Amino acid sequence: MPIVAFAPGDKATMLSIHKALMKRGIYIQYANYRGSGGAGVLRVVVFSTHTKAMINRLAGSLKTILG
Repeated sequence: MPIVAFAPGDKATMLSIHKALMKRGIYIQYANYRGSGGAGVLRVVVFSTHTKAMINRLAGSLKTILG
C-alpha cells in the first residue's frame, strides 16, 4: 500500500486543497501528527482497489487545484 505525504504550503493552503478535493468527491487525509511539521501534511494512500482512472482523476484534480 503506497503512502505519499506532502506539504504544498501552509496549513490554510492544505485545508483549502483538502476541501476542494472533497467537493470533487475525492478524499485524501489532512494530518497533523508528530513528525509532520508544524503545518501538517496532505496524505494519499493508494489501495489495490483503486483503479488507474481513480488515480488519474486525483492527479488531474491536484493539477487543476494547484495550478
